Amino acid sequence: MFVLSRKSNESIVINDDITVSVVELRKDMVRLGIVIPKDATVYRQEVYDAIHKTQDSSKSAWQKTPKRESVSLEALDRLAGKLTEKSKNFVNRAMVIEAILEAAAALEANLSSATSLEEFKEILLRRRH
Repeated sequence: MFVLSRKSNESIVINDDITVSVVELRKDMVRLGIVIPKDATVYRQEVYDAIHKTQDSSKSAWQKTPKRESVSLEALDRLAGKLTEKSKNFVNRAMVIEAILEAAAALEANLSSATSLEEFKEILLRRRH
């Protein structure tokens, strides 16, 4: 691991197209600003781990349903595009996935009882009302 020190408002550049800036320093937290190419994805470590754990896991029955990855990715991209338009801030597929995973973590107790994709959807839809 490469370790270096930066003060507030200082930056580093990676591969000529990624800039990481220290935006704010707090007692127990550092806020970073990251400028990345549009096609790059960035995840918090726990979200990255959750995505890969979900992909690797085959324990739940609802995960054994036939995959429609291209449709799902297109839907995520459409949603990201609409969120970008409405918020006037760039939103990509990774950000949408991160938001979904955070919402799912908040509902973890109920969601873990789902035994099918349909039941999973019902739990999510009930939560919205």
